[in-house]
Amino acid sequence: MPPEGNTGIAARYPGDLGIENDPDVIMAEGFESYNNASVSDLGRVWRVINPQHMSITTESENIVTGAKALQMSLPAQYNVELYNGIDLYFEEKQIQKQDVIYIRYYQKIDESYAIDKTTSNHNGGSISSRYWTCGNDAGPGKASNGTNKFLAMFQSTQSTLPGVDGHSMMVYAYHPDQRYNDPTPSPFDVDIRPSTPRGEQYADHLYPDGMVMPWTYKEGNYGPDFIKRPKFSIELGRWYCYEFMLKANTPGERDGRITAWVDGEVILDFGNMRFRDTDELKIDLVGFSFGCASNPVATKAWFDNIVIAKSYIGPIYNDSPVNNENDVPNNRFNFLQQNTPNPFTQDTQINFYIPENVKTAQLSVYDLQGKQIKQIPITQRGEGSYRISGSELVAGTYFYMLICDDKPVDTKQMILMR
Repeated sequence: MPPEGNTGIAARYPGDLGIENDPDVIMAEGFESYNNASVSDLGRVWRVINPQHMSITTESENIVTGAKALQMSLPAQYNVELYNGIDLYFEEKQIQKQDVIYIRYYQKIDESYAIDKTTSNHNGGSISSRYWTCGNDAGPGKASNGTNKFLAMFQSTQSTLPGVDGHSMMVYAYHPDQRYNDPTPSPFDVDIRPSTPRGEQYADHLYPDGMVMPWTYKEGNYGPDFIKRPKFSIELGRWYCYEFMLKANTPGERDGRITAWVDGEVILDFGNMRFRDTDELKIDLVGFSFGCASNPVATKAWFDNIVIAKSYIGPIYNDSPVNNENDVPNNRFNFLQQNTPNPFTQDTQINFYIPENVKTAQLSVYDLQGKQIKQIPITQRGEGSYRISGSELVAGTYFYMLICDDKPVDTKQMILMR
């Protein structure tokens, strides 16, 4: 059985602090090092698709941890496909190609996303080999034949199939056994896409219960140990922790695998998969995207706390015993709590929690112009607190930030009144 919960890499690094140093971690991205509102320097790490529709947000409700996250926007458009994305090409960054990759990312899709009125949705994380780099066999609409490419993307989808609502999670997969490679489809299957020419070989839609689109009369061949799981639909407007794994098969064997988790729980697991017939086809690209065609309403999505690794990662781990009912829900963590009282007139107290593996920690207080007013070193680990005297400040609004090992962990606002 696949691992679940806090049993992976993240459990060794509370708050993800220092997770990038784990020997199994290829890359960790929290978007903290980029300029506010600008994505011009994302290109230091990522290939950026449609940067004009992206920004670095500092809005606390659109951040999981730290002070920043990546925002992707979709304008209203008709009969046009628009995809925003960030791609990590392994060769460009001198990263060794892999046979197994895990990606963990936090994503929130705005409530305005009218997925039931759009088409061709791609709004999650993908793992692939030579998908964009094998000449005329590259990109969408080209059949995967075992020697040219493969791709799998974990995403929600628009569909009118029975039992599938507009936000069901599934895997969009180019692989040699996909249905559009079948020369003799059933003439009675209503899921054949009449607008798709036979020369265009689009990917399968693989659902947790074994259903495959197109030609849903025939379930996927996932081996004798396959467990049917119920279809899983997300709620808009809340953060989810997604994790997605692809293991490329040994050429000549059917030991490939796709597994996906939501908030640390397995929601689909497909064994007996074939992606390649040659060892030369290895994972060389990981990407994250938000896009569709014919979008009726302008909308947004956010990504944060991405980790790419060689083994199971798990959700961000918080070993703090603090449980304050005023903490922000949905994957925000208790390392920094709201000051009390707030607003305050004389003194206010800030409670925090510092994991044991943190080397340096500090609280920093800033005014509305971003000028640092106070810098408070923290030497203890575990639970702690600091009391700020109103006599040290003039009346107004301030931000205070917890910084661990030179990285922002969380930021909150406080107000001094006279």
